[in-house]
Amino acid sequence: MHLFYAEAQLIVNVQLPPSGVIQKSQLWNILITNTRLNNVSATINMTMINNQTGEHVLTASTGIVSFIPGNTMLNATALQPIQYNIISTGYNLDAAPEGFLPPGTFTICYDFNLTTIDKTSIAQECNTIDVEPLSPPQLILPENEKDLDTTDLPQFSWLPPAPLNLFTNLQYDLYLVQVDSGQSTSDAIQTNIPVLIQQDIAGPSLMYPSSAPALQHGVEYAWKVVAKNNETPVSNSEVWVFSLKSPSQENIRGSELPYTRLQKNNESGYAICSGKLKFAFINETSDSLWNVMIFDINNHKPIPIPTVLDTSHMISGLNLMDIDLTNNRYFIDQHIYSLELHNSRNEVWRMKFEYLKPKD
Repeated sequence: MHLFYAEAQLIVNVQLPPSGVIQKSQLWNILITNTRLNNVSATINMTMINNQTGEHVLTASTGIVSFIPGNTMLNATALQPIQYNIISTGYNLDAAPEGFLPPGTFTICYDFNLTTIDKTSIAQECNTIDVEPLSPPQLILPENEKDLDTTDLPQFSWLPPAPLNLFTNLQYDLYLVQVDSGQSTSDAIQTNIPVLIQQDIAGPSLMYPSSAPALQHGVEYAWKVVAKNNETPVSNSEVWVFSLKSPSQENIRGSELPYTRLQKNNESGYAICSGKLKFAFINETSDSLWNVMIFDINNHKPIPIPTVLDTSHMISGLNLMDIDLTNNRYFIDQHIYSLELHNSRNEVWRMKFEYLKPKD
């Protein structure tokens, strides 16, 4: 955008990099065309604005600059000294003239003002830039194209974007989708309804939540992480895929399976149950009675299963439970169930398990 006045006329062509890692000095590569026959003297004021919030992040001003008739190519060296002012405390801005800009999408506006008493604005120009970190989030686990064992629930982990000192309030959103047959991973992550969206993750890891839909064997899933600084997306990871390995049910049915430890609150253990449900629970309270609920979660709405655990009292410390489900008609072959234990501290301890009917 150009504004022209009778006293002087400048045409402004700002040559900003559209995206990438950007230093403050790169904001001042500007081609000025003075269309008058005499020199024009002006100061330049720059404002950096967060595109998403409208918040002013940084301002800067130059000394008096004289523009001869015709073209003048400006840069940070020619405009020194440049005075920078950090407006927002929500960004870790490098105070050095060659310092890097914080990641995010910003509007950069320039205002050229005459050196007269009223400091008339003779030209304005605004451009949008996408500042990226040197390195986006790097995915670690689950490994790309990995077949996870059936008893594993995904533990997602990744490395933060770099350099880390550019961020003041770094959080992450994780997206997980099912990949359809013949579909590319990039298309799946963009168009498919997510199986899981976990927002505002504080650290670079996440255990698959027990409240999320159960993942299916033999299905390919794609996932990515979006890094955010002050609620503003700044960088996307690659898209990786994984699947849950289908178990050999003949090897599982009737075999001795280990105890699965219950996990507190939103975490969840996972097990295969072949007739007998086996779990471990560490009782840190004085509770002596079991308060357990089991739900069939194969459908969208969990179905409660009648359960009575009165065969033994809960003891302090480690409890190993064996519950025979062989003759319980509520447990269906290859269905997924969720077990919840509630204690006197209002804590909820959970596990998920797949029931496999034992061999006759």
